[in-house]
Amino acid sequence: MRINIAEGYRFIRTSDEELAVSEMFKSYQGEGPTAGYPAIFLRLQGCNLLCSWCDTIDIWVKGEICRVDDLLDIWESKGWVEDLSSGYMLVITGGEPLMRQNSIVTLLKAFIKRYGFKPRVEVETNGTIEPQKELIELTDQYNVSPKLSNSGMPLNIRYRIAPLRILARSGKAIFKFVVVDERDVKEVLWYIESVPLPRDKVYLMPESKSREEYLSRVGIVEKICREHGFKLSPRLHLVHGWK
Repeated sequence: MRINIAEGYRFIRTSDEELAVSEMFKSYQGEGPTAGYPAIFLRLQGCNLLCSWCDTIDIWVKGEICRVDDLLDIWESKGWVEDLSSGYMLVITGGEPLMRQNSIVTLLKAFIKRYGFKPRVEVETNGTIEPQKELIELTDQYNVSPKLSNSGMPLNIRYRIAPLRILARSGKAIFKFVVVDERDVKEVLWYIESVPLPRDKVYLMPESKSREEYLSRVGIVEKICREHGFKLSPRLHLVHGWK
């Protein structure tokens, strides 16, 4: 079943000097190979998919336009620039942040020019939009989450082979699949073979919107990972109640 987008949702268009920001906060990365790392999260408005189990839809449908320079002023006032200089990473997420990659490049270049260093940058994407070469150079890791049929999205919308191949060949991407049970493995294997994806960069993560759902499914997904040689991605924010 697909979720109905909140009434009145629209993609907020901006210039390359602006970003439509849904939220930003300081926490820890909860998923993937850097789970547990301290991070500043920048969630951008809008997405090109609408997954049935999306747990941030009520956030990414909203957003306010913020100029890049003003955004950096806010980070500086919160002490986040100092955090980023001392080991925090910047996680750019959504929605689908690659819908705004020109503005992300502007932001990262402005950050480097103003502060003289580049923080570790992770970009979270669904793998349907090709990343620009300049953004690949500025990004340390892509957390790519290709969608399976359990997302409720048709294959011709959720599967784009060119962006997935670019991300795989960049050497900077991991591929994180949301799964419920063994029935999803056939689709994961199809992605690995059709793109192809590096098997050692593939993570499986239990579909869950609550701590209880996660705990009820993580054992099943852990067993699948052991049997098929995949890595298990936690959802620490659900377990620990992080933002």
